[in-house]
Amino acid sequence: MENNGNLTPYTLNDSQITALEQHYGPFSAMSEAHKQTFIKRLGHFIGSKRIVGVEGQEMFTAIEALVCAEAIRMTMGLSHYLLPHFSVIMVYPKAYYSFVTGLEHAGEVDLRRGVIKLAWVDFGTGIGDQTDGRNLAIHEFAHAIFFQNLMKDREAGYISGQVLAEWKAIAMREMPDVVDNEEHFIREYGGTNIDEFFAVSSEHFFEQPDQFKAEHPELYNILTKIYKQDPAARTHS
Repeated sequence: MENNGNLTPYTLNDSQITALEQHYGPFSAMSEAHKQTFIKRLGHFIGSKRIVGVEGQEMFTAIEALVCAEAIRMTMGLSHYLLPHFSVIMVYPKAYYSFVTGLEHAGEVDLRRGVIKLAWVDFGTGIGDQTDGRNLAIHEFAHAIFFQNLMKDREAGYISGQVLAEWKAIAMREMPDVVDNEEHFIREYGGTNIDEFFAVSSEHFFEQPDQFKAEHPELYNILTKIYKQDPAARTHS
């Protein structure tokens, strides 16, 4: 298991497992063996974070499990999955004002402070429809995975240098078309910059793998190398 000095032993309770079963579709689709690995990893992940509600957002252990579930799904193929640079997850009830950008946000990754922020309303919409290619939690955790890879003291196991170079080359070719072509599979926000391209592509990768693979096989294939999993293969198993 990934080494993290802040790791606190944590086992999911019945309320958390029930929340996954009732409100998190990807969990129900897993095999029993996959579920047990998922539960174990999710417990380790929650134990390594301080998860807080802000601006009046109530927090329950079930909410903690749901908020962190997408991070575990995304990293199930990786040996390192705790994202140790990001020690705090802040949950807002709705879109909030960011003092970093001076704008309202539904989610944000604060690299300097090691904080991931999510708006609960938008988060719920994202996990409620797992087929529309829009998922706030996947988007923000993708940023965290990408940024964790940039930490000088990181352990190996996130994105290898060779794979990252391949992905950047494909991304730089594809981004102008995302902006110019309204019919492009990747939604336009992905063309903002290379960080957003990674996050938006990750949303499509996990939520619309069949269509993604059919329309952009090269980009899809490099994401299977990054995440070390193939969601399209699972939909046909």
